[in-house]
Amino acid sequence: MSQIVDDSTIDELDEIFESENDFFNNDKVNGYYIGNNCILNNMILLSSSISINSFFKYNFNDVLYYLYYINILRYSRLVVDIMKLHINEGFYTVCIKTYWLRLVQRHIKKYYLEKKNILLKRGHPRAQYYFQIYGKYPFDLRLPTMYGLLSCYRKWLNIIYNLDFYKNIIRWCSNELIKCNKQWYLLPIHLFLL
Repeated sequence: MSQIVDDSTIDELDEIFESENDFFNNDKVNGYYIGNNCILNNMILLSSSISINSFFKYNFNDVLYYLYYINILRYSRLVVDIMKLHINEGFYTVCIKTYWLRLVQRHIKKYYLEKKNILLKRGHPRAQYYFQIYGKYPFDLRLPTMYGLLSCYRKWLNIIYNLDFYKNIIRWCSNELIKCNKQWYLLPIHLFLL
């Protein structure tokens, strides 16, 4: 961000500052925010945020400049994240939600790529002949499932957290979501379980 900002960007930043004045001056409450964070004393802290309306209204580069200039601490890497804010004893700590979204997206992308390759291989005459004779494809051409897609993180989560405790929380949350008829939230939860 050490580059020189041109006049049009400065005008755009002034407009963002004016539209964000109320959001910036209001006290933050526990909830979700878009912005960036910093790590201080092994805590991830909220350093700057922007309202959802302004995030979608303005150019992404202008939003980055805005977040940089209102930032509490200066650091070289500026990333926009979705964060869940927890206010504890005056500390505005955050849990970065974008991290888990990236992991899920990466695994789903690999899953679909593998599925696409298997479907291409199924078109081979030998695979078609095998299917005609046995009524199923060879073992290496069977389609993968999404069940257990994120199970590779299970060992890591066992080390970091007490996974049995979190399994109970996940089961409770899934039961609550079923009661609310919001079952589409359950997909990422069940990907961890194998």
